[in-house]
Amino acid sequence: MFNDVFLLSWIKFSLVIILFIISVFLHNLVSALLGIEEAVFFIISVFIIPIYLVICIIYSLIYHIKNKKKRRKK
Repeated sequence: MFNDVFLLSWIKFSLVIILFIISVFLHNLVSALLGIEEAVFFIISVFIIPIYLVICIIYSLIYHIKNKKKRRKK
């Protein structure tokens, strides 16, 4: 269950970086077009994506360390 969401691969890492760039671009675009500060894409790009990436990195490291120990015991 958690592996599908939090286990990091190169494809998932690339998608997260692309989503970060898109959300920064959309924040700037909406702000320029509407003339107001837009908060949704700003919150996504500054808070949600970096926190998700840190959680994925920590989870992946713990997952791989545990699997390495299990393989050594066999």
